[in-house]
Amino acid sequence: MHSRAGKLAAATAAVALLTAGLAAAAPGATAAPGATAAPSPAVTLSGSVGTLPAASALVLVEAELTLGRYTRSNHVPGTLVDVPVAAEKITSGRFRAVVPSSVVLRRAEQLGHGTVNFLVVVDSGSQATARYVSAPLTTAAAPGNVVAARVSTSRAVRMTRFPRFRPMDAQVSRAIRAAGGITGRPDDNIICKWQSYGSEYEDATRIGEIHVANLTGATDKYEFVNQADSTISVGFSGAPGSGFSAGGSITLTNSMGTNGGFTAGPGTIKYVDGHIYYQRYQNNGAADCPPDLYKAQAENVVGDAYEGTNSPKPNPWGNCSNDPHGLAKMQSHGGFFDTDLGKAEGYSGIATVWGFGFSGSTGFTTDIKHNYSDNGTVDMYVCGSKAMPDVPVLYES
Repeated sequence: MHSRAGKLAAATAAVALLTAGLAAAAPGATAAPGATAAPSPAVTLSGSVGTLPAASALVLVEAELTLGRYTRSNHVPGTLVDVPVAAEKITSGRFRAVVPSSVVLRRAEQLGHGTVNFLVVVDSGSQATARYVSAPLTTAAAPGNVVAARVSTSRAVRMTRFPRFRPMDAQVSRAIRAAGGITGRPDDNIICKWQSYGSEYEDATRIGEIHVANLTGATDKYEFVNQADSTISVGFSGAPGSGFSAGGSITLTNSMGTNGGFTAGPGTIKYVDGHIYYQRYQNNGAADCPPDLYKAQAENVVGDAYEGTNSPKPNPWGNCSNDPHGLAKMQSHGGFFDTDLGKAEGYSGIATVWGFGFSGSTGFTTDIKHNYSDNGTVDMYVCGSKAMPDVPVLYES
Protein backbone atom coordinates (compact mmCIF):
# COMPACT_ATOMS: atom_id res chain seq x y z
CA MET A 1 0.00 0.00 0.00
CA HIS A 2 1.13 3.51 -0.69
CA SER A 3 2.47 5.48 2.28
CA ARG A 4 0.74 8.44 3.86
CA ALA A 5 3.52 10.66 2.54
CA GLY A 6 2.93 9.32 -0.95
CA LYS A 7 -0.79 9.94 -0.70
CA LEU A 8 -0.24 13.43 0.65
CA ALA A 9 2.12 14.16 -2.24
CA ALA A 10 -0.44 12.74 -4.64
CA ALA A 11 -3.18 14.90 -3.18
CA THR A 12 -0.95 17.98 -3.38
CA ALA A 13 -0.10 17.21 -7.00
CA ALA A 14 -3.75 16.68 -7.82
CA VAL A 15 -4.63 20.08 -6.39
CA ALA A 16 -1.95 21.56 -8.64
CA LEU A 17 -3.49 19.82 -11.65
CA LEU A 18 -6.92 21.11 -10.73
CA THR A 19 -5.58 24.61 -10.38
CA ALA A 20 -4.22 24.30 -13.91
CA GLY A 21 -7.69 23.28 -15.02
CA LEU A 22 -6.77 19.80 -16.21
CA ALA A 23 -9.67 18.21 -14.33
CA ALA A 24 -12.19 20.96 -14.92
CA ALA A 25 -14.62 18.77 -16.78
CA ALA A 26 -14.94 15.15 -17.69
CA PRO A 27 -14.31 14.54 -21.40
CA GLY A 28 -17.47 13.34 -23.07
CA ALA A 29 -19.62 13.84 -19.98
CA THR A 30 -22.92 15.64 -20.33
CA ALA A 31 -24.44 17.90 -17.72
CA ALA A 32 -27.86 17.08 -16.34
CA PRO A 33 -30.75 18.83 -18.10
CA GLY A 34 -31.38 22.23 -16.55
CA ALA A 35 -28.18 22.17 -14.53
CA THR A 36 -26.38 25.46 -14.08
CA ALA A 37 -22.75 26.37 -13.71
CA ALA A 38 -23.30 28.40 -10.54
CA PRO A 39 -20.40 28.23 -8.09
CA SER A 40 -20.70 25.32 -5.72
CA PRO A 41 -20.44 26.13 -2.02
CA ALA A 42 -17.89 24.52 0.27
CA VAL A 43 -18.95 21.68 2.56
CA THR A 44 -17.54 20.17 5.75
CA LEU A 45 -17.44 16.40 6.16
CA SER A 46 -16.94 15.00 9.64
CA GLY A 47 -17.03 11.58 11.25
CA SER A 48 -15.24 8.85 13.18
CA VAL A 49 -13.02 6.05 11.87
CA GLY A 50 -12.41 4.34 15.20
CA THR A 51 -8.95 3.54 16.57
CA LEU A 52 -6.10 4.42 14.23
CA PRO A 53 -3.70 1.54 13.41
CA ALA A 54 -0.80 4.02 13.52
CA ALA A 55 -0.02 7.25 15.36
CA SER A 56 -1.65 9.36 12.66
CA ALA A 57 -3.73 9.11 9.50
CA LEU A 58 -4.35 11.01 6.29
CA VAL A 59 -7.95 11.77 5.34
CA LEU A 60 -8.47 12.24 1.60
CA VAL A 61 -11.76 13.66 0.32
CA GLU A 62 -12.47 12.98 -3.35
CA ALA A 63 -15.36 14.08 -5.58
CA GLU A 64 -16.62 11.58 -8.13
CA LEU A 65 -16.95 12.58 -11.80
CA THR A 66 -18.46 10.55 -14.62
CA LEU A 67 -16.72 9.98 -17.94
CA GLY A 68 -18.58 8.99 -21.09
CA ARG A 69 -22.16 9.16 -22.24
CA TYR A 70 -25.18 7.00 -21.55
CA THR A 71 -26.29 5.22 -24.73
CA ARG A 72 -29.15 2.97 -25.77
CA SER A 73 -26.93 -0.10 -25.36
CA ASN A 74 -24.87 1.15 -22.41
CA HIS A 75 -26.92 2.43 -19.49
CA VAL A 76 -23.98 3.05 -17.13
CA PRO A 77 -20.79 5.13 -17.47
CA GLY A 78 -17.69 3.21 -18.49
CA THR A 79 -15.31 5.24 -16.33
CA LEU A 80 -15.57 7.06 -13.01
CA VAL A 81 -12.91 9.36 -11.58
CA ASP A 82 -12.55 10.22 -7.88
CA VAL A 83 -10.67 13.52 -7.79
CA PRO A 84 -9.02 14.73 -4.54
CA VAL A 85 -10.55 18.00 -3.33
CA ALA A 86 -9.33 18.12 0.30
CA ALA A 87 -6.83 16.42 2.63
CA GLU A 88 -6.43 16.45 6.41
CA LYS A 89 -3.94 14.81 8.78
CA ILE A 90 -5.43 13.46 12.02
CA THR A 91 -3.96 11.95 15.17
CA SER A 92 -7.22 10.60 16.63
CA GLY A 93 -10.17 8.68 15.26
CA ARG A 94 -12.21 11.78 14.49
CA PHE A 95 -11.89 14.06 11.50
CA ARG A 96 -13.39 17.30 10.19
CA ALA A 97 -12.43 17.92 6.58
CA VAL A 98 -13.31 21.29 5.07
CA VAL A 99 -13.83 21.00 1.32
CA PRO A 100 -13.29 24.33 -0.46
CA SER A 101 -15.18 25.44 -3.53
CA SER A 102 -13.49 24.29 -6.74
CA VAL A 103 -14.06 23.67 -10.42
CA VAL A 104 -14.31 19.95 -9.64
CA LEU A 105 -17.17 20.47 -7.17
CA ARG A 106 -19.01 22.65 -9.66
CA ARG A 107 -18.70 19.98 -12.34
CA ALA A 108 -19.75 17.20 -9.96
CA GLU A 109 -22.71 19.31 -8.86
CA GLN A 110 -23.79 19.78 -12.48
CA LEU A 111 -23.69 16.05 -13.12
CA GLY A 112 -25.62 15.29 -9.92
CA HIS A 113 -28.43 17.86 -10.07
CA GLY A 114 -26.89 19.71 -7.13
CA THR A 115 -25.63 16.66 -5.23
CA VAL A 116 -21.95 15.63 -5.08
CA ASN A 117 -20.81 12.09 -4.28
CA PHE A 118 -17.65 12.06 -2.16
CA LEU A 119 -15.23 9.21 -1.50
CA VAL A 120 -13.40 9.62 1.81
CA VAL A 121 -10.25 7.47 2.11
CA VAL A 122 -8.44 7.29 5.45
CA ASP A 123 -4.89 5.85 5.38
CA SER A 124 -3.09 4.99 8.62
CA GLY A 125 0.21 3.15 8.50
CA SER A 126 -0.18 0.10 6.26
CA GLN A 127 -3.97 0.00 6.54
CA ALA A 128 -6.87 2.02 5.18
CA THR A 129 -10.62 2.42 5.24
CA ALA A 130 -13.01 4.19 2.87
CA ARG A 131 -16.60 5.28 2.64
CA TYR A 132 -18.80 7.10 0.13
CA VAL A 133 -21.21 9.85 1.13
CA SER A 134 -23.41 12.21 -0.88
CA ALA A 135 -23.93 15.88 -0.08
CA PRO A 136 -26.71 18.09 -1.49
CA LEU A 137 -24.86 21.36 -2.08
CA THR A 138 -27.83 23.35 -3.35
CA THR A 139 -31.59 23.17 -2.88
CA ALA A 140 -31.76 22.10 -6.54
CA ALA A 141 -30.61 18.69 -5.28
CA ALA A 142 -34.08 18.06 -3.87
CA PRO A 143 -36.62 20.87 -4.03
CA GLY A 144 -38.76 20.87 -0.93
CA ASN A 145 -36.71 18.28 0.95
CA VAL A 146 -36.18 19.51 4.50
CA VAL A 147 -33.06 17.40 5.11
CA ALA A 148 -31.44 18.45 1.83
CA ALA A 149 -32.25 22.08 2.51
CA ARG A 150 -30.67 21.82 5.96
CA VAL A 151 -27.44 20.38 4.55
CA SER A 152 -27.24 22.88 1.71
CA THR A 153 -27.69 25.68 4.24
CA SER A 154 -25.38 24.40 7.01
CA ARG A 155 -22.74 23.12 4.53
CA ALA A 156 -22.10 20.21 6.90
CA VAL A 157 -22.45 16.43 6.58
CA ARG A 158 -21.94 14.04 9.48
CA MET A 159 -20.77 10.65 8.21
CA THR A 160 -21.66 7.39 9.92
CA ARG A 161 -18.99 5.03 11.23
CA PHE A 162 -16.48 3.73 8.72
CA PRO A 163 -15.68 0.08 7.99
CA ARG A 164 -12.75 -1.35 9.94
CA PHE A 165 -9.22 -0.57 8.77
CA ARG A 166 -7.79 -3.30 6.56
CA PRO A 167 -4.59 -3.86 4.54
CA MET A 168 -4.35 -4.19 0.80
CA ASP A 169 -3.53 -7.89 0.52
CA ALA A 170 -1.14 -9.58 -1.90
CA GLN A 171 -3.97 -10.93 -4.05
CA VAL A 172 -5.21 -7.42 -4.78
CA SER A 173 -1.70 -6.28 -5.66
CA ARG A 174 -1.31 -9.20 -8.06
CA ALA A 175 -4.69 -8.40 -9.60
CA ILE A 176 -3.58 -4.82 -10.25
CA ARG A 177 -0.43 -6.06 -12.01
CA ALA A 178 -2.43 -8.60 -14.02
CA ALA A 179 -4.78 -5.84 -15.17
CA GLY A 180 -1.87 -3.86 -16.59
CA GLY A 181 -0.84 -1.86 -13.57
CA ILE A 182 -0.28 1.87 -13.62
CA THR A 183 0.41 3.11 -17.13
CA GLY A 184 2.94 5.76 -16.17
CA ARG A 185 0.87 8.81 -17.09
CA PRO A 186 1.20 11.41 -14.30
CA ASP A 187 -2.51 11.46 -13.47
CA ASP A 188 -2.57 7.67 -13.02
CA ASN A 189 -0.31 8.12 -9.99
CA ILE A 190 -2.63 10.72 -8.51
CA ILE A 191 -6.30 10.21 -9.31
CA CYS A 192 -8.28 7.05 -8.64
CA LYS A 193 -9.94 5.88 -11.83
CA TRP A 194 -12.61 3.19 -11.99
CA GLN A 195 -13.23 1.20 -15.17
CA SER A 196 -16.42 -0.81 -15.63
CA TYR A 197 -15.90 -4.53 -14.98
CA GLY A 198 -18.17 -7.01 -16.71
CA SER A 199 -21.66 -6.19 -17.88
CA GLU A 200 -24.23 -3.88 -16.35
CA TYR A 201 -27.12 -5.54 -14.51
CA GLU A 202 -30.69 -4.25 -14.49
CA ASP A 203 -32.62 -5.36 -11.44
CA ALA A 204 -35.98 -4.72 -9.83
CA THR A 205 -35.37 -2.50 -6.81
CA ARG A 206 -37.67 -1.58 -3.93
CA ILE A 207 -38.48 2.13 -4.03
CA GLY A 208 -41.53 2.52 -1.78
CA GLU A 209 -44.81 1.03 -0.60
CA ILE A 210 -48.51 1.54 -1.14
CA HIS A 211 -51.43 1.04 1.28
CA VAL A 212 -55.03 1.19 0.04
CA ALA A 213 -58.06 0.64 2.25
CA ASN A 214 -60.02 -2.55 1.66
CA LEU A 215 -63.13 -0.56 0.81
CA THR A 216 -65.10 -0.31 -2.41
CA GLY A 217 -64.07 2.74 -4.40
CA ALA A 218 -60.67 3.21 -2.71
CA THR A 219 -57.67 3.86 -4.97
CA ASP A 220 -54.18 5.34 -4.78
CA LYS A 221 -52.24 6.53 -7.82
CA TYR A 222 -48.51 6.19 -7.09
CA GLU A 223 -46.21 8.44 -9.14
CA PHE A 224 -42.42 8.26 -9.39
CA VAL A 225 -41.59 11.67 -10.80
CA ASN A 226 -38.71 12.92 -12.93
CA GLN A 227 -35.67 13.78 -10.75
CA ALA A 228 -36.75 11.54 -7.88
CA ASP A 229 -33.16 10.88 -6.83
CA SER A 230 -32.09 7.68 -5.06
CA THR A 231 -29.47 7.17 -2.34
CA ILE A 232 -28.13 3.61 -2.48
CA SER A 233 -25.26 1.81 -0.75
CA VAL A 234 -21.89 1.01 -2.34
CA GLY A 235 -20.08 -2.30 -1.89
CA PHE A 236 -16.27 -2.79 -1.77
CA SER A 237 -14.46 -6.08 -2.37
CA GLY A 238 -11.03 -7.47 -3.15
CA ALA A 239 -12.61 -9.81 -5.74
CA PRO A 240 -15.13 -9.07 -8.50
CA GLY A 241 -17.53 -11.95 -7.92
CA SER A 242 -18.21 -11.95 -4.19
CA GLY A 243 -17.25 -10.62 -0.78
CA PHE A 244 -18.71 -7.14 -1.18
CA SER A 245 -19.26 -5.21 2.05
CA ALA A 246 -20.96 -1.86 2.58
CA GLY A 247 -18.81 1.24 2.17
CA GLY A 248 -21.23 4.16 2.41
CA SER A 249 -23.71 5.33 -0.22
CA ILE A 250 -24.04 7.53 -3.28
CA THR A 251 -26.94 9.50 -4.74
CA LEU A 252 -27.98 9.07 -8.35
CA THR A 253 -30.72 10.74 -10.34
CA ASN A 254 -33.67 9.46 -12.31
CA SER A 255 -31.22 9.35 -15.21
CA MET A 256 -33.73 8.85 -18.02
CA GLY A 257 -35.83 11.82 -16.92
CA THR A 258 -39.05 9.83 -17.00
CA ASN A 259 -42.21 9.67 -14.91
CA GLY A 260 -43.64 6.30 -13.90
CA GLY A 261 -46.51 5.03 -11.81
CA PHE A 262 -49.68 2.98 -11.47
CA THR A 263 -53.07 2.97 -9.75
CA ALA A 264 -53.81 0.43 -7.02
CA GLY A 265 -57.27 -0.70 -6.02
CA PRO A 266 -59.01 -1.72 -2.78
CA GLY A 267 -57.03 -3.79 -0.30
CA THR A 268 -53.62 -3.30 -1.96
CA ILE A 269 -50.71 -3.45 0.50
CA LYS A 270 -47.55 -3.91 -1.55
CA TYR A 271 -44.01 -2.72 -1.91
CA VAL A 272 -43.40 -0.59 -5.00
CA ASP A 273 -40.54 -1.65 -7.28
CA GLY A 274 -38.65 0.09 -10.07
CA HIS A 275 -35.71 -0.82 -12.29
CA ILE A 276 -32.16 0.33 -11.57
CA TYR A 277 -28.95 -0.51 -13.44
CA TYR A 278 -26.01 -1.74 -11.34
CA GLN A 279 -22.35 -1.98 -12.34
CA ARG A 280 -19.06 -3.30 -10.94
CA TYR A 281 -15.91 -1.20 -11.31
CA GLN A 282 -12.20 -1.96 -10.97
CA ASN A 283 -9.81 0.81 -9.93
CA ASN A 284 -6.35 1.57 -11.29
CA GLY A 285 -4.49 1.12 -8.00
CA ALA A 286 -3.52 4.79 -7.79
CA ALA A 287 -2.23 6.25 -4.55
CA ASP A 288 -5.58 7.70 -3.49
CA CYS A 289 -7.74 4.65 -4.23
CA PRO A 290 -9.49 2.75 -1.41
CA PRO A 291 -7.91 -0.48 -0.09
CA ASP A 292 -10.14 -2.71 -2.23
CA LEU A 293 -9.77 -3.12 -5.97
CA TYR A 294 -13.47 -3.50 -6.84
CA LYS A 295 -16.73 -1.74 -6.05
CA ALA A 296 -20.37 -2.38 -6.93
CA GLN A 297 -22.86 0.45 -7.13
CA ALA A 298 -26.12 1.62 -8.66
CA GLU A 299 -25.59 3.87 -11.65
CA ASN A 300 -28.85 4.53 -13.47
CA VAL A 301 -32.46 4.86 -12.35
CA VAL A 302 -34.95 4.00 -15.09
CA GLY A 303 -37.80 5.91 -13.46
CA ASP A 304 -40.52 3.27 -13.70
CA ALA A 305 -42.73 2.18 -10.80
CA TYR A 306 -44.96 -0.85 -10.47
CA GLU A 307 -46.60 -3.10 -7.87
CA GLY A 308 -44.07 -5.49 -6.37
CA THR A 309 -44.64 -9.07 -5.27
CA ASN A 310 -43.94 -8.63 -1.54
CA SER A 311 -46.01 -6.88 1.10
CA PRO A 312 -44.89 -4.48 3.86
CA LYS A 313 -46.32 -4.46 7.35
CA PRO A 314 -49.84 -2.97 7.52
CA ASN A 315 -50.86 0.15 9.39
CA PRO A 316 -49.50 -0.39 12.95
CA TRP A 317 -52.49 1.45 14.42
CA GLY A 318 -55.06 -0.65 12.60
CA ASN A 319 -56.84 2.35 11.09
CA CYS A 320 -56.26 6.07 10.78
CA SER A 321 -58.61 6.99 13.62
CA ASN A 322 -56.02 5.51 16.02
CA ASP A 323 -52.98 7.16 14.40
CA PRO A 324 -51.43 9.56 16.98
CA HIS A 325 -50.03 11.70 14.13
CA GLY A 326 -53.46 12.76 12.90
CA LEU A 327 -55.35 12.10 9.67
CA ALA A 328 -56.88 13.64 6.55
CA LYS A 329 -60.50 13.05 5.51
CA MET A 330 -61.81 12.22 2.03
CA GLN A 331 -65.53 12.66 1.40
CA SER A 332 -67.37 9.76 -0.22
CA HIS A 333 -68.50 9.87 -3.87
CA GLY A 334 -65.45 11.61 -5.30
CA GLY A 335 -63.28 12.87 -2.46
CA PHE A 336 -59.50 12.88 -2.95
CA PHE A 337 -56.26 13.62 -1.13
CA ASP A 338 -53.10 14.31 -3.09
CA THR A 339 -51.41 17.13 -1.22
CA ASP A 340 -49.01 14.91 0.72
CA LEU A 341 -45.83 14.00 -1.14
CA GLY A 342 -43.89 10.96 0.04
CA LYS A 343 -40.53 11.59 1.65
CA ALA A 344 -37.75 9.07 1.04
CA GLU A 345 -38.16 5.87 3.03
CA GLY A 346 -35.06 3.81 3.72
CA TYR A 347 -35.04 0.04 3.14
CA SER A 348 -32.53 -2.75 3.54
CA GLY A 349 -32.34 -5.53 0.98
CA ILE A 350 -33.78 -3.44 -1.86
CA ALA A 351 -31.83 -5.56 -4.38
CA THR A 352 -29.18 -8.29 -4.28
CA VAL A 353 -26.57 -8.30 -7.06
CA TRP A 354 -23.22 -10.16 -7.08
CA GLY A 355 -24.03 -11.42 -3.60
CA PHE A 356 -24.28 -7.89 -2.15
CA GLY A 357 -27.50 -6.75 -0.53
CA PHE A 358 -28.01 -3.12 -1.50
CA SER A 359 -29.91 -0.78 0.81
CA GLY A 360 -31.17 2.74 0.29
CA SER A 361 -34.02 5.15 -0.23
CA THR A 362 -35.68 6.56 -3.32
CA GLY A 363 -37.63 9.75 -3.88
CA PHE A 364 -37.13 13.14 -2.34
CA THR A 365 -40.09 14.98 -0.86
CA THR A 366 -41.56 16.47 -4.03
CA ASP A 367 -40.91 13.52 -6.28
CA ILE A 368 -42.88 10.57 -4.89
CA LYS A 369 -46.59 11.35 -5.08
CA HIS A 370 -49.62 9.57 -3.68
CA ASN A 371 -53.02 10.49 -5.10
CA TYR A 372 -55.77 8.91 -2.98
CA SER A 373 -59.38 8.88 -4.18
CA ASP A 374 -62.67 7.89 -2.53
CA ASN A 375 -65.28 6.86 -5.09
CA GLY A 376 -67.17 4.73 -2.57
CA THR A 377 -70.20 5.32 -0.39
CA VAL A 378 -68.38 5.94 2.93
CA ASP A 379 -65.86 8.58 3.98
CA MET A 380 -62.23 7.44 3.97
CA TYR A 381 -59.08 8.70 5.72
CA VAL A 382 -55.35 8.99 5.03
CA CYS A 383 -52.69 9.03 7.74
CA GLY A 384 -48.95 8.53 8.01
CA SER A 385 -46.12 6.75 9.78
CA LYS A 386 -45.13 10.20 11.07
CA ALA A 387 -46.82 13.58 11.32
CA MET A 388 -48.04 14.83 7.96
CA PRO A 389 -47.21 16.41 5.61
CA ASP A 390 -44.40 14.70 3.70
CA VAL A 391 -44.20 11.39 5.55
CA PRO A 392 -42.29 8.27 4.41
CA VAL A 393 -45.32 5.92 4.45
CA LEU A 394 -49.02 6.72 3.98
CA TYR A 395 -51.96 4.54 5.03
CA GLU A 396 -55.66 4.61 4.10
CA SER A 397 -58.68 3.38 6.03
